[in-house]
Amino acid sequence: SIWAGVLCPYRSMAVPRQQQQEKQKSGDGVKQKPNEGSKAESYDIDWKKQARRPFKRGFIGYCNTADQAETTKRRRELGLSITEDPAGEETTPAPLEGFEEPGVLPPWLLEALHEEGCFEPPPLQAQALPVSLAGQNLVAVAPAAKTTDGDTDSTGGGQPGAYLIPAAVHIDDQPPLTEDDPGPIVLVLTASQELAASVAEAATSLFRHSGRSTRHRGGVRCVSVSGGGTRSEKLKELTSRGAHIMAGTPKRVHDMAMKDQISLLRVTMLVLDGVDKILELGAEAEIKQLAEWVRPERQTTIVAATWPKTLHDLARDLCFAGGPPVRFRAQPGTQKRTMATAKAEVGAKKVSDKSIDVAATDKEVAAEPAEEPPPELATEAEVEVEEDQGAGEAARAEGPEEFPEDW
Repeated sequence: SIWAGVLCPYRSMAVPRQQQQEKQKSGDGVKQKPNEGSKAESYDIDWKKQARRPFKRGFIGYCNTADQAETTKRRRELGLSITEDPAGEETTPAPLEGFEEPGVLPPWLLEALHEEGCFEPPPLQAQALPVSLAGQNLVAVAPAAKTTDGDTDSTGGGQPGAYLIPAAVHIDDQPPLTEDDPGPIVLVLTASQELAASVAEAATSLFRHSGRSTRHRGGVRCVSVSGGGTRSEKLKELTSRGAHIMAGTPKRVHDMAMKDQISLLRVTMLVLDGVDKILELGAEAEIKQLAEWVRPERQTTIVAATWPKTLHDLARDLCFAGGPPVRFRAQPGTQKRTMATAKAEVGAKKVSDKSIDVAATDKEVAAEPAEEPPPELATEAEVEVEEDQGAGEAARAEGPEEFPEDW
């Protein structure tokens, strides 16, 4: 069996203080770092000794089978540009035209997308999905778009779907959660409690048919551990088996891990949504420490609105063991535009052109002089008009018509 010799029961990586000596003697790879003035203790995991299950990252090939000139044209139309690809820009997969195109999305996921009227991904998802589904680390720079009322779109126009859809494929390929082998499988770190809640809400809607999964009979669950309830309520929602996806702020997740309330040993996909905002809030230390507690061969996805030099260095460190990331940029204002929208605009233009042709024809018809009737018909019509005028004058001379009182 592929899992022989590597499957082991574990509950948490943050080992309680009274168990430290036993853990160090057993050589299971978990050691406590000295408390360097911080409130929370830190733990160092020797991943060479830590038993862990192998997992699959790549579900499709990483290549571009389309014409390069056509791919460049499509990216330009969608407001996309490849900034960096270690394999070369000509190798980066072309943006998807439909969710069925990769051929690896579970049927229950496609059904949920179709019920929402989503048949073609928005630009950010169109480029992110083929990269992520191929198992590559990813950096997506998507400046926040303006909403109709002038406010900034905090979700950045499609970020949750850009990593939740690959996460569904990722999870569906792995064994179910158990008390001895708990989740999360995917960890999403967000800049705020509100964004964590929106990620959980989007995941709940997207995975509503996941109960039909052949491996996860109870469905794929996503829990936000930041805001919306007390810590005890969040732990109850997680259950002893954990959740498949856990979303939260770095400080909250870090604190829960340090208190042995969650396990991160099964995390094989790490997501940072709004990482530039996270750094502005001063959570870089928590991010780096959480990354050390997640297996190094994980898949990493980073989404940001800006990309300063500090983020470049952080991404290099986070993706070091899993390979350099593919980085692309999505222009603001194009996030809500899909290929279907472009096709609809073309269709609308054709209809508009037809309307112009019809209007021009009507004007030409109106400009033509009316055809005169034959002489004999014109004489008869004149006689009828004169008779009608004579009858009307006679009626006016007789006065108004009288009606009975009970009429």
